[in-house]
Amino acid sequence: MKTLIVEDEPVTRMFYEKLFSEYGPTVGVGTAEEAEQLIKKATSEGDPFDLICLDIKLPKMSGLELLHRLRAHNATGQGGKSPKILMVTAYGDLKYSSEAFAEGCDGYLVKPVDQVKIREKLKSLGFV
Repeated sequence: MKTLIVEDEPVTRMFYEKLFSEYGPTVGVGTAEEAEQLIKKATSEGDPFDLICLDIKLPKMSGLELLHRLRAHNATGQGGKSPKILMVTAYGDLKYSSEAFAEGCDGYLVKPVDQVKIREKLKSLGFV
């Protein structure tokens, strides 16, 4: 399972990279713009991400905006297979989770997360 972590807080990003690396190659970036570029590059090279973990609050473009763009892109049939998208955020309220699921996320985890929560969510998504 190839995973992309999109988290603007460097320490948190490194923590998630370590947790998810148990399941396969994991890359972390701090902005939605960087993530979008990496996703396009990986897809064009025939090695797309299987899982994308997005924080909602990111500088410039939010995780929800990136989620919308990714799903709109894949809805047109471009970009190969569609990755699973997991929101990993501090926002535990219904407003954000409803919006994320309406935009097409596959799962939602509220921080703080740990290895047990990640394993359970990956299992529900069919990765483990």
